[in-house]
Amino acid sequence: MPTAVDSDGDTWSDAAEAVIGTNPSSACGLDSWPPDINNDGLVDIIGDITRMAGLFAQHC
Repeated sequence: MPTAVDSDGDTWSDAAEAVIGTNPSSACGLDSWPPDINNDGLVDIIGDITRMAGLFAQHC
């Protein structure tokens, strides 16, 4: 089975990045989504999404 092209190696295929509007040539561009919240060069559930999940439903 052929694999999808991922020019920047960020685990998002170039086709997916075209749909979501990120740069397929930049693994961590300024317009990226999802964000690299902990700035470790990776977007992952443990390092990024879990950190934000604890903030949902909190009030200032």
